[in-house]
Amino acid sequence: MNFLLSLLTLSTVLVLSILLLFVLGKLVWLEKATKSLLNRDPKPHGTVGASDADPYFYGLNDEALWRALTGDYQSGLSELELDEIKPRFAMALGKAVVRLVKEAPSASDISLSTAKNSIDVFTIRGRVTVWLPAQHAAALVELGSKIKSLPPQLEAEAGAQLLHEILGKLYSEAGLERDPEAFGDIRAEIFPEPITREPAAENTNNVDDDSSKS
Repeated sequence: MNFLLSLLTLSTVLVLSILLLFVLGKLVWLEKATKSLLNRDPKPHGTVGASDADPYFYGLNDEALWRALTGDYQSGLSELELDEIKPRFAMALGKAVVRLVKEAPSASDISLSTAKNSIDVFTIRGRVTVWLPAQHAAALVELGSKIKSLPPQLEAEAGAQLLHEILGKLYSEAGLERDPEAFGDIRAEIFPEPITREPAAENTNNVDDDSSKS
């Protein structure tokens, strides 16, 4: 009986000790997290999470997202987390680039000083705002305006080359891995290949009929 009582007492003390250590560990973690938040650098625009934000960007959005990728803002994320974000950002970046070019005003209405450089992009998981440096956004808007001008101020090949150069700068600054396939998809969105039509069936039939008559 005494042995069972001692065993029960020992077990109780052991469980209480484990619970105490767990609570103390949580308190230490909470203290560190609080100090980290208080000492963190001021957040650039876009760090406040929205209800429809894509959670796979770990709360980063808009200018804060761009500056975290370029190394200008200490987001508190690990290198592994930033590496996870980059391919997702590359996909959103492509959509933003296409929109900036396609939604550019005509050459007569363009105002590069007020070019929009924040674009809302929707992924399958939510929304993310893609922010671009003003000079790159202006270059994309100018490209779109030249394409829309009548007659176009840029041939398709020259425009595609300019687009490739702008994309190269964006990918380089954001630390993204160059992806020729992604570049090709963006180019195809902006400069679709001309559709080649097959000869009409009736024309072929007429030729056959004429041949048979001869």
